[in-house]
Amino acid sequence: MIKDIIYQIKYTFTQIKFNRKKELNNRLKESFGKPKDDSFDFDYIEKYFRNKDNSKAYQILSDKTCNDLDFDDLFMFLDRTHSKVGQQYLYNILRTIDIDEKQTKLNEEIINKLSESPELRISVQKKLEKLKNTDSYHISELFQEEHLEPPNW
Repeated sequence: MIKDIIYQIKYTFTQIKFNRKKELNNRLKESFGKPKDDSFDFDYIEKYFRNKDNSKAYQILSDKTCNDLDFDDLFMFLDRTHSKVGQQYLYNILRTIDIDEKQTKLNEEIINKLSESPELRISVQKKLEKLKNTDSYHISELFQEEHLEPPNW
């Protein structure tokens, strides 16, 4: 009797886990390439761009130009990212113009590979879902800002 109950509980949890994975897969497939309805906190989104050394960039869009272009609205339309870190990276890419043919070629190869392989794309999206929390905006601080020095004692 107890074995049957334990088996039923295990089976139920397995089904719940399976259904959640299936739900996540369907949600990722459905949302791919569609505009997001999330809220946008541009203070955090542009933080990576503001702290990054863009001195080697060919050109940088100034704040004035961005205001003239309604850049925030454009960004909200273009943003299809699944992570807060991805939002910050996309914002930086759109604000800076780099001339790096190797990186451009690599980006195109990655885009083509992910476009051709939905299974790979969904696998990557699942991993990036873990960075969807607003606390993820602070990851760039780990490598862009000064760290506290440990006390001598």
